[in-house]
Amino acid sequence: MNQVSLDKLETGSVLAADVKDRSGRLLLKAGCEIEERHLKIFQTWGISTVCITDAEENGLEDIDPEIRALVREEVKKNFNGNDFSHPAISMLVEICVDRELVQQGQGHG
Repeated sequence: MNQVSLDKLETGSVLAADVKDRSGRLLLKAGCEIEERHLKIFQTWGISTVCITDAEENGLEDIDPEIRALVREEVKKNFNGNDFSHPAISMLVEICVDRELVQQGQGHG
């Protein structure tokens, strides 16, 4: 998990932790892929840094989002009955997605 400043945050990055405003209101859940509109929301609410997954360390930064989404849906089957909105479950799913992609030869471990 890497903490990244908003000015260096790129679309396509995956949140490793929930993003909340100063009063604790949830702005975006862990596991969500950053889109341009999210950058604007963070800026509006004064968010200066976010935590993203370590996909770069695994060579997974260039994975096609469609492939990642397919793998995520398969991984979620192993978490049947869990609350995917819970930050810990969401983070575990993303860790498992990265590991599965590495095992499939999509990146390096």
